[in-house]
Amino acid sequence: MRISLTKAKRQSTDLTRSAEADSVPMQPNIDAKSRGMVLGTVRTIVSKKATASTSAARSQDFLYGKDVYPIDRGRSRRRALTPLSAPPGRHVV
Repeated sequence: MRISLTKAKRQSTDLTRSAEADSVPMQPNIDAKSRGMVLGTVRTIVSKKATASTSAARSQDFLYGKDVYPIDRGRSRRRALTPLSAPPGRHVV
């Protein structure tokens, strides 16, 4: 969908105005018991999703070998250019 920037700004302004006009602060009617039940349900669902797998600190270890150097998986065959191995006339930054 392609529209002009002016038209998009106008639509955004119109949507903002209509949302502000219709917005009425609502207070939920939740007592302490209901709130506790909802929070308990959420905690149960979240605890089931949490797994005791690899921690975030070790999640990328498969990329490195035992010698702590990156494993070459055939994706990069490009040789790193150092100032001594750079071709003549080519500057290495």
